[in-house]
Amino acid sequence: MADKVLDFAHTPAGKRIAGWLRMPVPPKLTRMQGPYVSKPLEGQAVLLGSAGGAEGCTHALVLALTRMGANLTVVAGAAGVAAVKAAAAQAGLPVSTSQFATGQAESVYVLDMTRATTVADLRLLYDFLNPHLRGMPANSRIVVVAQPKAVGAECQATQHAITGFVRSLAKETGRNGTTANVVQLEPDAHGALEGVLRFLLSPASAYITGQLIPVLGGAVPGAVFEFSEKPLAGSWLW
Repeated sequence: MADKVLDFAHTPAGKRIAGWLRMPVPPKLTRMQGPYVSKPLEGQAVLLGSAGGAEGCTHALVLALTRMGANLTVVAGAAGVAAVKAAAAQAGLPVSTSQFATGQAESVYVLDMTRATTVADLRLLYDFLNPHLRGMPANSRIVVVAQPKAVGAECQATQHAITGFVRSLAKETGRNGTTANVVQLEPDAHGALEGVLRFLLSPASAYITGQLIPVLGGAVPGAVFEFSEKPLAGSWLW
């Protein structure tokens, strides 16, 4: 349903009135149109980063994003690029270099921080996102994957800092309809990651931002997400 007030707020007259009243002009959010599709990121460039380490979830991210139709990109020379390229090579998938410097900005950003264990590792959050914020398209999606079971005081502080950073980022980027969320992934829950990404990286999550979303363990080892347009078909709801 059309929002006449929102539409008027985006007209020249509406913007002037909002300025006089010192009111913000809310962004127009891209909403889900039609049912879920098997490849919601078909043809889209997705910037992928990683804190490194073979024990992270980078390999699971590469597989999940590719199944969603994404074209994976990295920033040449950036920290963590080797981990992304290694995971892609292991899966036999291509990775291209980001063209954001030439004005072709990505609208989806995914960062694996599950292996961030020291305060120094937090620098990757800034280095990965800051160069892109000014030119980030409206209604972009940012997802940072963290871990819930950090061991040691510094590791725990680092993982908690990730959540605080992303929540602050959500307030800043929300001005143009962009969302930023943290997925807290348990070590044995990699098989459940794709379903969460399909929601958070789609227009269906337009109103979800600044949230910490836990993904619990218990998934069958090696299980692959099975897409369905009607996931509740045949089920009884009580």
